[in-house]
Amino acid sequence: MHIGSGEDLINRSLCYETMPDGYGYVANPKGLDYVDLGVGGFLSGSSAPDKSWAKYAPQFTGKMQVLTLRNADKRTYPPDSSKPICTMDT
Repeated sequence: MHIGSGEDLINRSLCYETMPDGYGYVANPKGLDYVDLGVGGFLSGSSAPDKSWAKYAPQFTGKMQVLTLRNADKRTYPPDSSKPICTMDT
C-alpha cells in the first residue's frame, strides 16, 4: 500500500492514532514522534525472550523482519494444460 509522502502523509489519520478507541486502547501514543527501532528495539526491549540478545541490538536497530512468499510455490512450470486448474459446478 502506498500512503503518499509529504503533506499527504501528514494528513493521514494513520499517523494520528493518539486518542483512545472505544476500549481505551491508544495505538500510537507518541504520534509523529514515534520511531520504530525494528528488530533492534525488540532485542533490547522488555519483551525479548532472552536478555542476552540485547548485545546484538545495535546492529539490528532499524532493520525490519518481513514475511516473504518466495519459493512458496514449488510446482514445475508450465502446468499441465490438459488438467483443469479449477472447475466450477453449474
